[in-house]
Amino acid sequence: MRSFVPQSRQPAIETPCIVAELLDDIDSRLSGKQGMTDANIHRIRKDCKRLRALLRLVQPALGKRVYRGTDHKVRDYAALLAHARDRTVLIDTLDRLADHYGSLLSSDALPPVRMILEEDTANANRDNKSVPEVAVMEQGLSELRDCFSRLDYSGISQDTLLDGLLASYRRGRKALAGLEAQPDDEQAHVLRRHTKYLYNQFSFLAGWNSSGLAPVVEDFHSVEDALGLVHDLSVLIATLKDSAPLRSEALRRELVISLAESRWVSQLSVCLRLARKLYKRKPGRQHNWLSRQLGVR
Repeated sequence: MRSFVPQSRQPAIETPCIVAELLDDIDSRLSGKQGMTDANIHRIRKDCKRLRALLRLVQPALGKRVYRGTDHKVRDYAALLAHARDRTVLIDTLDRLADHYGSLLSSDALPPVRMILEEDTANANRDNKSVPEVAVMEQGLSELRDCFSRLDYSGISQDTLLDGLLASYRRGRKALAGLEAQPDDEQAHVLRRHTKYLYNQFSFLAGWNSSGLAPVVEDFHSVEDALGLVHDLSVLIATLKDSAPLRSEALRRELVISLAESRWVSQLSVCLRLARKLYKRKPGRQHNWLSRQLGVR
C-alpha cells in the first residue's frame, strides 16, 4: 500500500486514472461477446454512478459550471439503461419478497404474478423498448471520453477533496432529515442517492488510510444497500398497481402489494436506524474527523 503523506496540497486520489478505469470498463462491457446482458447493464450503470460520485468529490476543484455539464452527460448516458435495469430488478425483488414470506404463502400465490412480469419484460426487450443498441451506447461513451479529456484536474488537493466530501455529507444529513419528516418513496430515494455517492467517495479515498476509512466504507455500503431494497420495493409496488395484465389476477396482485408495502415499512425502519448512526456527527465534528483521516492541516 502506498504510504500516507499528510501534505495539504497533495491529492489523495489519482482522478484521471480512476476516470480511465471506469470508462474502459464500460467499453469492455459494450465490446464483449455477451452483449447487453443484465450483468453488463448493471455494471455500466454502476460505473456511471461511481463517475458521478467522483465528480461530486472533485467539484470544488473543477468549478460548478464544468461539474454540472459533465455530470449531466454521465446522468443522461446512464439513463439510457434505466428502464432495462428496472425490469430485471422487478423480478429479483418479487423473488426476495417470496423468500421473506415463504412460510406464510401457498406455493401458487406468487408464480402467476411472476410469470406476467416476466412476459412484460420479454415483450419490452423484444420490441426494443428497454435496451438501446450497442452503437448508441458506444457513441455516447465516445462523447463521455471527449468530455472528461477536457477536464483540468490540476486543482485537486486534499483540501478540495475534504470540501467535496463534506458537501456530500451535508447533503446526506439533509436527505435523512427530509426522510424523517416525510417517510415516502421520493425522500428514501434521495437519501439512497446521496449515501451511495458517499460510499463511492470514501471507497476512492480508503486506500490512503484503510484503518480509518475502510470501516466507514462498510457502514455507508450497508445503509445504501438497505435503502436499495426500499427503492426496489417502491418500484415493484408502483408497477403492480399500474400493470394492465395483472388485472386478471386482482386478488394475487393485491396480496403482493400488501406484502410489499409491509416489507417496505419494516425495511425503512431498519434504514432509518442505521442512517441515524451514520450521519450522527454534525458537519463541524465531521470536518475535524475527516481532516485527521486525510491529513489536512
